[in-house]
Amino acid sequence: NMKDTLVIYTSDHGEFMGSHGRSRRKEHPHEESISIPAILKMPDTIKKDSISTELFSSVDIVPTICGLLDIEIPDFCQGMDFSPLLKGAEEFKGPEKVLIEMVNNPRWNLDFLDWRGFVSDKYKYCFYEDGSELLFDLEKDPYEMENLAFKNAELREKMKKDLLELLLETREPFFDVIINYGHSMNEKDIDI
Repeated sequence: NMKDTLVIYTSDHGEFMGSHGRSRRKEHPHEESISIPAILKMPDTIKKDSISTELFSSVDIVPTICGLLDIEIPDFCQGMDFSPLLKGAEEFKGPEKVLIEMVNNPRWNLDFLDWRGFVSDKYKYCFYEDGSELLFDLEKDPYEMENLAFKNAELREKMKKDLLELLLETREPFFDVIINYGHSMNEKDIDI
């Protein structure tokens, strides 16, 4: 019965397609790479033609499916159940921040680095394993052209603290050590 069938259209990543000087690449935290579609259809359950601008992540898919199918959400799920929103609830608030990350980057080029970061309604912050940082004001700079990481030290430190809290909350096993104790991999920053 199609009325009882849940159809989901999504992707695991985007594609730069020339943006930021990158082609056939996907492993950096810019919107072209991390912004993915999430289209869900279940005729008798999901409110027709509803669109949301809430922050939604791939970890939200399993809890949302469970919610739509009235199945108990496993304790190990880190995502959020968006089924109330999809069913038409007017009082629904998504997460304030969404963790974004590149884990075990394929190392066929030296700029393939692991990183952790987050997106909020206003900001995106990322910390690379080599100590590089990105900070974008998404409201003023939606195309992510101006890295504010070293133009606003106070904001950068707040974002770093927020990322560390998010990593702790999501049980990230080691990147907090790199952020707190790692050293820059740039030659100019290393005393030999």
